[in-house]
Amino acid sequence: MNILKFLKKRPKRDQEQMPLERQPWWKRAQLRSFDIFNLILVALVVIYILYSVVVNIYKNYQTKIEIDQAREEIVNLQLEREKLKSLLAYYETESYQEIELRRRLLLKKPGETVVALKGAEPLNVETEIEEEEAPESPLLEWYDYYFSPRN
Repeated sequence: MNILKFLKKRPKRDQEQMPLERQPWWKRAQLRSFDIFNLILVALVVIYILYSVVVNIYKNYQTKIEIDQAREEIVNLQLEREKLKSLLAYYETESYQEIELRRRLLLKKPGETVVALKGAEPLNVETEIEEEEAPESPLLEWYDYYFSPRN
């Protein structure tokens, strides 16, 4: 009888009563539905955080590119401005104004003689270039071949 009492009082060697470390790996790996819900929730939060970080990094990258382009445009505009300032300073000099007066208004200095050559064209005269006729398309050529009156 003592043995029966001992067996009855003895706890069952059920794996649920065993400590977690002593349970087989397949029992330890089983997740309860609540654990699965928590795992999915944590995964979604991590994915959202990663997505927002990636989007912010991309936006920062695009903003950096725009800033670099704007700085490059500023440098180009400053160079153009300096070029125009120097050109304006040249146009305001007396030597340029004298050259332009001689060229456009045909003025001369006192004591200077002007020589005009017959048949000579001025150096700065622009000649118009005649445009060549564009070749006809092959369809028009075939149309003309079949439907135009023949001589």
